[in-house]
Amino acid sequence: MAIAADGRFCGYVSGGCVESAVAMEALQALEDGRDRMVKFGEGSPFFDIVLPCGGGITIAIHVLRDSGALRQALRSLAIRQPVALRYTPRKAVLTLSGTVPSRAGWQGDDFLAVRRPATRVVISGQTSEAMAVTRLAEASGYDVVNYTAAIYAMEQRPHRSVQRRRSAAPRPRPRGTGAAPRLELSSFLYRCTWKQAHAHEAVGTAD
Repeated sequence: MAIAADGRFCGYVSGGCVESAVAMEALQALEDGRDRMVKFGEGSPFFDIVLPCGGGITIAIHVLRDSGALRQALRSLAIRQPVALRYTPRKAVLTLSGTVPSRAGWQGDDFLAVRRPATRVVISGQTSEAMAVTRLAEASGYDVVNYTAAIYAMEQRPHRSVQRRRSAAPRPRPRGTGAAPRLELSSFLYRCTWKQAHAHEAVGTAD
């Protein structure tokens, strides 16, 4: 969750229960110029803020003084590399971790926040099912690459020679952009291939 100095915020920490209260605490931290820990729910001094689950959460609010670690993390995510941000409350600093654990959590006195690239869905085929899955995946927030348009464009080109067509593989283009990404098999890739109008197979893995 990120909070700007003017009170605007994005993201969440509890699914909508305490975000407004966290934003107010963050503004106070900005005014004081110091990090702070705030607890909500069970065991919290804020008796008017109750979590639906009945439990409690502790929020670490960090006043960002150097955005270098965040910029490095964004660059890594842009090339589909997972990253971990290490927050050290004792020093009130945020750095990029050299290793990425399987999940977020405390490591000694430091908290590691893990971020992974969005799951990429690669779709190929020229059927209504393929287009429907493309729209569904885009609406769900996945990183969608649709081969359909690229394949169709290749098939419409003049047939100069069979050898040329075999050697020139179509370059996949993501739906709605002009870029042609380099696709690599990873745990963040899911592939869907439609062979016929009424038969399909879906293979892949997704975290």
